[in-house]
Amino acid sequence: LILLILVWSILCNLFQSKLLSTINNLDLVILILLNTFIYFFFSFLSLFISRLPNLFICRKQKQIKFIQRWRFSHENTIAFMFSSSTKTLAQGIPLITSVFANSSQGFIGILTIPLILYFVQQLIFASIQVIFLKRWIKQYYSNKNELINSPNIVTNI
Repeated sequence: LILLILVWSILCNLFQSKLLSTINNLDLVILILLNTFIYFFFSFLSLFISRLPNLFICRKQKQIKFIQRWRFSHENTIAFMFSSSTKTLAQGIPLITSVFANSSQGFIGILTIPLILYFVQQLIFASIQVIFLKRWIKQYYSNKNELINSPNIVTNI
């Protein structure tokens, strides 16, 4: 509730000072594209780190044990992806308001625009990303069930 009041007051001061009209449309588009790049870069970087591919394996070699230990489960990979690329307003807005406490409210409002846009964009991107990640999990478990239920697998070794 306090965060909502803080965001509301910052946006009210931003609109009252009319500093929002000084932002160029091209700057806003560049900001949106930069936010998009940052989100997907950290999303894919965390996916790569958590499901580290074994690039050094030949056909007959087994996976390197070091890499096997670093591979997270599918569920933990998804949790790692969302926790590394998503950030909340609760982290940035209090930091901006405390660092720039002596500045005008309009200036603080201008500084919070990228953070607010990133927050909105990450909600949109994450809701789309969930669709693909659900499909990835379902495919993993359906393949796992097919292997377990396959008559060609010898269970008594």
